[in-house]
Amino acid sequence: PYANFSFYTQDSVLRMIDYNVSPSFILSREASWNLADSFSSSLYSTEYDLYKELIRSIYAQVNGVLSRVRGYEWTGREVPGNGIVINTYQRESEIRRIVINYTSDSILVDGAAVPALSAAVID
Repeated sequence: PYANFSFYTQDSVLRMIDYNVSPSFILSREASWNLADSFSSSLYSTEYDLYKELIRSIYAQVNGVLSRVRGYEWTGREVPGNGIVINTYQRESEIRRIVINYTSDSILVDGAAVPALSAAVID
C-alpha cells in the first residue's frame, strides 16, 4: 500500500530494505477534503504538507542502504537467528551483504556492529 495509507513503524521500513522495495506515496497539493467531488474522493489522506517529513525520513533510511546495492543482483537470503536477516547481492565478483536487525539489541556480524532496529551494508 502507499506509505501514507498504512501505519509506519521501524519494522515496516526494515521490511522494505529486506525485500528491496522502495517506498511509494500518493500525494496531492490540496487537502483531501478539497478532492471530495473528484475522482480522488476515495483518497482520504494525500496532502503533501502532512507527509513531507515522513517521506524524507523513510526515503533516507531505505535509500541509504539500498543505493549501495543498486546494479547488483540479489543472490541470497539467510536468517541466521531470530530477527536477523542477511541478504547477499553480487555484481560480477563483488559481493555486498545487507544485514537487517529486527531485534531490540545491537548485533555483531563479521566485525561490523548493526544497531537495534536498523540495517547495514557489509562489503
